[in-house]
Amino acid sequence: MAKQSPSMSKKPAVHRAVEDALDMSSIKQVDESPESHTVAAKEQVRDQIDDAVARFLAQGGKVQQIEPHVTAAPPKKPLSRYGDRPI
Repeated sequence: MAKQSPSMSKKPAVHRAVEDALDMSSIKQVDESPESHTVAAKEQVRDQIDDAVARFLAQGGKVQQIEPHVTAAPPKKPLSRYGDRPI
């Protein structure tokens, strides 16, 4: 069995499952060609994502609803501006 790269093992199973189901060769990160902006091209990508999600759900995957105020970022330290102005 091939060893997974460290970045691959840190991804949640949901992301790996969706990426595996999608044909990533046809989806580029930054595609500025005029053909990629057509309605048909966008519809094709939507169909691929719909199929990948359907396969994920068929294999027992679940979709979780996250509250709008929940974030993965740690809370920020409060900013104190006391004494930052010159006398």
